[in-house]
Amino acid sequence: MEETNNGELGEFIRKRRIELGLSIRQLSERSGVDKGNLSRIENGKRSLVRATEKKFLAQVAHALEVDVTELQGLVTPVEALPPTRTYFRRKLGIDAAQADVLAKLVEDFQAKNREEARDEDTNQD
Repeated sequence: MEETNNGELGEFIRKRRIELGLSIRQLSERSGVDKGNLSRIENGKRSLVRATEKKFLAQVAHALEVDVTELQGLVTPVEALPPTRTYFRRKLGIDAAQADVLAKLVEDFQAKNREEARDEDTNQD
């Protein structure tokens, strides 16, 4: 079974739960999801299994009063992807220097997006 890495998902669930003034037990009751599973996901100690992911996300999204797509965007499949530079070299047939340039662009883009997301969160508080 394919699993997913849920560090960002767990952080989001905890933050939203606290915003709503809910304990894990209360979120569990609202969502119908086991409180132990919620706790482990919030703490990044449990991965979702693809077979049950959609139901879990729908239940938790409803309980947290957010759109399920917001949670879906935080779920990252755990796949054996090669490092970015290796991927570019294989996929595009480019040399190491070119792959380094592209990988640096991707890393900078991702860092900028994370920074903008943090700024939006700060401005909403």
